[in-house]
Amino acid sequence: FSGVAMLFGDTVRNLLNSIFWIKMILVVVGILVAIAFTTSMRRQVTANGEVVGGGTKATAIFLVILWCVIMACGRWIAYAPA
Repeated sequence: FSGVAMLFGDTVRNLLNSIFWIKMILVVVGILVAIAFTTSMRRQVTANGEVVGGGTKATAIFLVILWCVIMACGRWIAYAPA
């Protein structure tokens, strides 16, 4: 909610900023991957207990890195040329 308030502070500059749009795309991708990951984890836990495969670990690491990149984009928006 705070991001929406900040967007209205300088709307035109933010909407013309390519870093802003990259961040928004990454947020949508992050949400979709997190939902798919959670659904997959629920199926794995009910199917075979505590076994965690390499793909699960790789997806978890990818999600952590993705959210770190999203945070970095958020910081970078202020410094990107408009």
